[in-house]
Amino acid sequence: DKDIRMDFRGGCEVIHRSEILKHIPDLETFRNFVRSRHSVRKFTDKIISVDVIQDIIRYALYYPSACNRQPCKVYYSQDSKKISEMLKFCDNFITREGTIQNCFIVTSDRSLFHKSELNDQEFLNAGIFLAYLVMSIHAHGLGSCLFQTLQGNAKRQRDIHESFGIRDSEIIACFVGFGELEENIITACAQRRPVESIAINLDTK
Repeated sequence: DKDIRMDFRGGCEVIHRSEILKHIPDLETFRNFVRSRHSVRKFTDKIISVDVIQDIIRYALYYPSACNRQPCKVYYSQDSKKISEMLKFCDNFITREGTIQNCFIVTSDRSLFHKSELNDQEFLNAGIFLAYLVMSIHAHGLGSCLFQTLQGNAKRQRDIHESFGIRDSEIIACFVGFGELEENIITACAQRRPVESIAINLDTK
């Protein structure tokens, strides 16, 4: 269905509460959806269609961003040589664990922020976008894994920009390998910290 919000360039609109609530899944469906997403490093050899890739990104774009600047961009490749080049820049990719047939590079454009705002806003916005992106990948029935690159390594950052034609104003936030899930998946048993250790009630202090 055509999203009527795409007709709006700016300003405000009024949305009735019922229009929001009717699209919210029941809590158990949401809980299962969130819990069923895992970091996956090995996929089938299937090349994901451009239509699916664009749909993944289209709905990730609903992430909240500072003043609606939407600084993030997504570069993608399905060329094995380019992907191998991408993965050379990743610090937590272990080649022997599997193959990547589809890969994103997520960037965030510093030029969209005033100098007084450049207090890691570009990284904050990229982090929020990445959360939406991997959940959008998951919603399309695909797997994904985030691969980081050293932000403090200026030479490596320059090499990435030059290798893939990325503007100097864009910071390299993350690489994302994604693809079709295999029938049986090996993934880390990532136990979560107890919510009691995370949620701090300031009213009791």
